[in-house]
Amino acid sequence: MMKIRIIRCFSTRVIVDKWFKALQSPTHNEQQSELGQCIEYTLQQDPTIHYNLIKDIIHRWTIEQPKTNALWTNQINNNESQKLTFNDINTQSSHFASILTGNEFNLTPGKSVLVYLPYSSKERILIELACLQSDLVFCSYDLKYLSENDIRQQIRTLAVDCIITNVDHLDMIMHCTYNSLRPLKKGLINHSSISKPLPIGWHSLMHNINNNDLRIGSIQSPKGCLRHLTNDRPIDQYSQSRFAIMQLLTAYWLNMNKSPSLIWIKNTHNKISLAPWLLGSTIFHKETDNIETILKTFENCPIDTFCASQSNYQLLDKQQQLQNNIQLKQLFSVEPIIDPIIKTRWHSLTNLHIQDDFPDSNNKSDTKSYLTSFKYNQLENTHETNQHRT
Repeated sequence: MMKIRIIRCFSTRVIVDKWFKALQSPTHNEQQSELGQCIEYTLQQDPTIHYNLIKDIIHRWTIEQPKTNALWTNQINNNESQKLTFNDINTQSSHFASILTGNEFNLTPGKSVLVYLPYSSKERILIELACLQSDLVFCSYDLKYLSENDIRQQIRTLAVDCIITNVDHLDMIMHCTYNSLRPLKKGLINHSSISKPLPIGWHSLMHNINNNDLRIGSIQSPKGCLRHLTNDRPIDQYSQSRFAIMQLLTAYWLNMNKSPSLIWIKNTHNKISLAPWLLGSTIFHKETDNIETILKTFENCPIDTFCASQSNYQLLDKQQQLQNNIQLKQLFSVEPIIDPIIKTRWHSLTNLHIQDDFPDSNNKSDTKSYLTSFKYNQLENTHETNQHRT
């Protein structure tokens, strides 16, 4: 068993070294070429190598650039802004992982954690990384569609073992989680400095986060996956291996025209998820649909890459300020793009549709075709852009 573990860890290390060597290439074209070769090499390896790959690359950034900003969150309702470095996200996500697998929650690999938190909150993305570290099934839900009926249905159909929410949604969640036949582990994100008694059966994650020893190891036999839920489309579901490949491909795509520095991921774009961190980039979160707020954010923050819906871009496209006052260089959409003019200026991530039916994670689809599709679409977009400019 020890020999197998050493071989697996060494193989992961080879991929991580190749990835960082590619990012250190002297020119962007060389960098992109070597990133593609690294992904092709990864696809040729046994899928078991992928289980720890994402967290290992992020951990490498913690070692290489511990003080570089990794996450920048902004809350519209209270104007709070917070920045976390790569060292911060590694430490805090590891603490969350220790709490979830510790004595109070006692979650074992394969157990499901359903998270009802705003997409722009730092805790949501830290818990996603914590689940990846500890081989738990991370399930997130778009709060725009939250209802008691949805909560009850998700708990039942997903066989949820743990629910995490904040004080804003506590009352609604409490109405749906009392079941003496199948009690759930329940965690609360509460930032108040005032000590208040918690409801029976609830645990404060923020109180415990500084009182846990870190004990996160490598995943040997993966049982976890990721599920992203809404009420208007089927569940997006990924095994550990598929999620790792998707994030590598997303990073390759985000790096298509230039190396991004500050990436604004707007709304629930789970296909992008942790990918910016693989490039050492900073993820920016701020939820707003107000065009004036969006433009003001571009003016006040050095955002060079924007990932949102086409409706957001169409609003921006009508604003002359977009080209005059901001440094935006890359625009991405997770929706299909039909309009040829918009397509030359807004890159589609729709060919990132890598989905499997977990736990049947041995589905042998031709993953190489995704990288080929990436390269083809990159050339196609470049050709269309040149035609449009002409």
